[in-house]
Amino acid sequence: MGKRKAHSKKEVKKAIRYAIDRGWLVKGGGSHSHVWGVLYCPAGDREGCKISVYGTPVNPKGTAERIIEYVDACNCLERQERERDEQV
Repeated sequence: MGKRKAHSKKEVKKAIRYAIDRGWLVKGGGSHSHVWGVLYCPAGDREGCKISVYGTPVNPKGTAERIIEYVDACNCLERQERERDEQV
């Protein structure tokens, strides 16, 4: 996760690692924000998936589950490949 301070909740930290291992990028949420960071899908375009991760979630387990579900549901790379194939 680079120079960023690791998330304080172990469940969320594991879910973030899950996303990173699948090619997602993490960008900071700002110094005066409740958002710890934002996860961006590997597609990396404006229409790609992204999910905000809060620094102090009310339900860390639920937040971790939501991150994993969102990562697993992302089909942006497949969509980009289909669009490229259609252009050829």
